[in-house]
Amino acid sequence: MDKKRLEEMMLSGGIKGLSQRELLTLLLEEENELKAIEILDYFEKIQKLRLLTLDDLNSGFNLTKKQKLKMLLTTELANRIYQREFDKRKSLFNSEDVYELIKNEMEYLDKETLSIIILDIKGKILKKEMIYMGTTTSIPVSVKEIFTTPIKLRAYGMILIHNHPTGDAKPSIADDKLTQKIMDASQILSVETIDHIIVGKDEFYSYKNKKLFKI
Repeated sequence: MDKKRLEEMMLSGGIKGLSQRELLTLLLEEENELKAIEILDYFEKIQKLRLLTLDDLNSGFNLTKKQKLKMLLTTELANRIYQREFDKRKSLFNSEDVYELIKNEMEYLDKETLSIIILDIKGKILKKEMIYMGTTTSIPVSVKEIFTTPIKLRAYGMILIHNHPTGDAKPSIADDKLTQKIMDASQILSVETIDHIIVGKDEFYSYKNKKLFKI
């Protein structure tokens, strides 16, 4: 479908019926879908566009300055909307709540990232904080740094979250050792480690439940 027909369809209230390629074509103000197809193929899934950087946009797509600005502005707005929704979330009650809250942020990262969600005794979110971004296979971890903010906020506890870029959420031996080390520190520092959740592709593992959840 050409650009003019896509615009007419959108302005007549048919935007919900447009495909991802068509929406991206309109955003880029291209006459056909070739560039949109190329970008979507590069990112594999539309959700990964939230993670794009200027380096990504300079990776051979031959985009104009205006197109790069529009892409960066759109993804920044999407990220701020996501953060606003996160900030509005009052409490967490189970591992499924945690996964639903952070899956779009962590599921498509290509490096292992460790974050914590800090809670009060009623399960209310006090803060979310990224602790480390590592490599595709590991994260350098300092237990002291993990506990710094929870102690400062006088938190009841925290939930650890990290991703496996491979998509397989099953815990490794290194994950088991890290979890035990943090649990031991929790006893000394009086900050409860409520759960440690590993995020994969359409699945997550909860140490609290000792279970792999397929989504």
